[in-house]
Amino acid sequence: MSKTIKLTFRLHSLLTIMLEIKLMKIELICFKSSIMTTINN
Repeated sequence: MSKTIKLTFRLHSLLTIMLEIKLMKIELICFKSSIMTTINN
């Protein structure tokens, strides 16, 4: 029983980390594009 809980927790934390990384990448892309538009203007 506890093994299943540990596995689920591990999987959940892994998914959370992946999601955070994706969000960071999206924020970085938005940040870069905003800088580019500022420079172009």
